[in-house]
Amino acid sequence: MTSKANNAHPLDLPKIVGVIGSIAPALMVRFIPLLFRFRQQAKKGAQIFHKQLVEMGLDAEVAQQLTTEYLAGSDLIKLLHVFSNKEE
Repeated sequence: MTSKANNAHPLDLPKIVGVIGSIAPALMVRFIPLLFRFRQQAKKGAQIFHKQLVEMGLDAEVAQQLTTEYLAGSDLIKLLHVFSNKEE
């Protein structure tokens, strides 16, 4: 290897933090509206799901429990938490 490659620090933390710091606001500006749109679409889907369950003759309480489970899958924060705990 060259001497330049040997002297290079494999992890330049200040540079990495600087790049992440400059990119993070732009990512947040794009991510937050997507998150709200996703949750809004999930709620609309849950309303349709609940309505269909009740129309099919399912008890309203059971339909509500199933709808709650349906919506649990659309909570991205909880999903990220579940996935991060699986890695440990």
